[in-house]
Amino acid sequence: MKVIVALILTICLFSCSSDKPKGILDEEKMTVVLQEVMLLENYYQTKYGSPSVYKAALDSSVEVIFKKYKTNKLQFSKSFDFYAQNPDLLKQIQFNIIESLNSKNL
Repeated sequence: MKVIVALILTICLFSCSSDKPKGILDEEKMTVVLQEVMLLENYYQTKYGSPSVYKAALDSSVEVIFKKYKTNKLQFSKSFDFYAQNPDLLKQIQFNIIESLNSKNL
């Protein structure tokens, strides 16, 4: 939930641009990585409640996701910032995540 709120706030803070810098995750990869990170964060938040309790475990688990998709925290952060500055692209990623989750009945 925090990620969704952060996404919305970030969209409001940044202006639009459409040039994709080198090293940015493509939309498809960003969609699956962001979806897994969001689900993981939701799991830890639901199970433990307080971020101070689960932060280390969450960070470690997110690193596993990054390895799975051959990316890292820096590339993910840069990609997230890029998409946050491009609301139409981020909106499409969010739509794709929702569609994916709906198709899985989560």
